[in-house]
Amino acid sequence: MTQEEPAAGSGARLLRGGMHWPVLETEIVRRFGAQRDPQYGTVTVSHGIVLAARASEQVTAVAPGRVSYAQYFKGYGNLVIVNHGDEIYSLYANLGSMLVRPGQRVGIGDPLGISGRDDDGGASVYLEIRVGQSAQDPLGWLKPAGK
Repeated sequence: MTQEEPAAGSGARLLRGGMHWPVLETEIVRRFGAQRDPQYGTVTVSHGIVLAARASEQVTAVAPGRVSYAQYFKGYGNLVIVNHGDEIYSLYANLGSMLVRPGQRVGIGDPLGISGRDDDGGASVYLEIRVGQSAQDPLGWLKPAGK
């Protein structure tokens, strides 16, 4: 059963702390924010998190909304963006394949794509949450692990 996206001003910000995880695994491979490489000492900034996934695992919507983008995007690979209303967006990148199209409505847990592979060959998915153009730490929006 697919739920419609929240209307503007509908309280979509109440999703904070209650979004579902996009994959079953809750192991975080890379965290949000600045990271120092232990070998080289260089600093990179991640606008989202990378989650471990099972090979060919379905990646699902964290909340209801409407797909606003579903295609390849340089630097993100196969990318799906879901608009949840109130300028809240979830981005799912590094997908092996996509299962949705722009304009499609999705509900919580609806499949968006299949997990891809990270640089080390393991299955993973990149998740980013944005409010307007500002990247937010997804862990502040997802349900606590195990709940």
